[in-house]
Amino acid sequence: MTTPSPQLVVLAGGMGTRLSSRTAGVPKALVPVDGVPVIDRQLDLAASYGVRDVLLLLGHRSEEVMRWASNRRRDGVSIEWLIESEPRGTGGAMLDARKKLAERFLLFFVDQVMDIDLGRLLGHHDERGNAVTVVVHPNDHPYDSDLMEVDAGGRVVAVLRPPHAPGSHHRNIVNAATYVIDRSALDWFPEHPGKCDLARDLLPQMIDHGTIVGAYASREYLKDMGTPDRLERVEADVRSGAVGRRHLRNRLPAILLDRDGTINHEVGRISNPDDLQLIPGVAAAIGRANRAAHLVAAVTNQPVVARGDCTEHELERIHGRMEGLLAESKAYLDGIYVCPHHPDRGFEGERVELKGPCGCRKPATGLVIRADRDLMFDSACTWLVGDSSSDVACAMASGLIPGLVTTGHAGADRRHPLGAAVRFVDAAHAIEFILDSFPAIWRRCQTVAAGVDSLHNILVRGPRGSGVSTLARLLAHAVRQMGRSVELHTDSDPPVTLGDGAAAQQVAITIVDGGSAAANDGRAFDLVIETVVDSAARAAIEQKIGTIRQAWPARGITGTQQLANKERLSDCPPPPLARSVMP
Repeated sequence: MTTPSPQLVVLAGGMGTRLSSRTAGVPKALVPVDGVPVIDRQLDLAASYGVRDVLLLLGHRSEEVMRWASNRRRDGVSIEWLIESEPRGTGGAMLDARKKLAERFLLFFVDQVMDIDLGRLLGHHDERGNAVTVVVHPNDHPYDSDLMEVDAGGRVVAVLRPPHAPGSHHRNIVNAATYVIDRSALDWFPEHPGKCDLARDLLPQMIDHGTIVGAYASREYLKDMGTPDRLERVEADVRSGAVGRRHLRNRLPAILLDRDGTINHEVGRISNPDDLQLIPGVAAAIGRANRAAHLVAAVTNQPVVARGDCTEHELERIHGRMEGLLAESKAYLDGIYVCPHHPDRGFEGERVELKGPCGCRKPATGLVIRADRDLMFDSACTWLVGDSSSDVACAMASGLIPGLVTTGHAGADRRHPLGAAVRFVDAAHAIEFILDSFPAIWRRCQTVAAGVDSLHNILVRGPRGSGVSTLARLLAHAVRQMGRSVELHTDSDPPVTLGDGAAAQQVAITIVDGGSAAANDGRAFDLVIETVVDSAARAAIEQKIGTIRQAWPARGITGTQQLANKERLSDCPPPPLARSVMP
């Protein structure tokens, strides 16, 4: 989507005082980010979406920026500028430029490094009928950030400035300082306003005036580089490719987490923020996932709203407390997706309009669909981790990999089959496995799955603690993603079918966990995969994946692939399965 914007306006008048120790007085607009001036990066992004009209609002050392702009004019891009005679603040500078503004314009702050889908942002602005659209995102320090209070329809109803009062439990919805603005939204402001700030002065006045100010949530890269430390981090992200990877053109791996019993302790229906307490270790693990460029979101059934135990606003405060507790460990959620419905009627104080069947209550897939629409994750390697059989069934119906934790209900409801779920002690251990061990194991499972066209019976066996069940379940999911139906046989659960049970091509995978002898039921296995524990790695690896030995007895071919401990897993080459199979 490349909907053009009539104009890009860049607030570039700041003095860059915080960066002076790093930049020796270079105007903020011209500060190099990995060798390229930040303003160049912004204009290149805008130009890629068809923006050809640029207005710079200048102040400090404007001559140098004007000289750069004169040399920059190319590719049909027109660059104009206005220079403030005295500091006017971000709001004052924009209002002073009203006669130069297009009917609709993008507004950037010059100290931002970003790679976002401007076409989608502009389309959202038009579709919602907003007069002002504010890009928002979560961060790991909401306690000292400007927060937006957003209603269920996506409209900003309040701007919340730090410091935030203890117990306020605001949601982690942070103003990312990027906007789409209709010029008409500024018409009612006085002709010559005093010095003022856009976010802290003008936005609240617009909201009070009845201007439609909407929020656009983005998981893309958009960060301030206005201090030496932040500039250093942003440059590292540019060099590593992290900036471009977050763009919506790239689907990312995600970890979807149930809430009660997975993120926080299961204590029954929570209707008071103070009743929510995180399970130890989960915040630090989510923070690791954030830094590892995994999306992390909550998908949760919350019938407390339908039952009348709390309102939507009160549920927002509960989630604000959860996000505040996560932020204490520098962690955040990319989204929280809630089903407020309840299927049964007859509760005192219930809300009848939220009773009955719906498409979002797990195991239905509505919450996952909403999360994917917003976050655009890679479903092939995305997990849904929870404590109930509904979480497992939702993952299976959504084409995700299910994880089941022993906290909370630990699958005890058993309303749906559990056999396909990979088992973990808790969400922290699940995230650790997903980040550290899963990528290498998954590559091997995909390689095996790609070679199963003529296979019908696979045996996965090994001693307890060797990861045999985890490996077999992941292999089953990899085979399912190849379009095959899989019947999974385990020691602990009834047989479960993955994929279309009526599919013509079916594969049976049998797990023997606790012994190395082949299953003695008379079946001939086309492929045997055996896991053994590496004694040197036993103490270091909680999942104890160890070594895989792959044998092809039906063809007289054997192939061996060592899987080292998890510290070395990511360095292992893919197994040579294709080269091991002889005609």
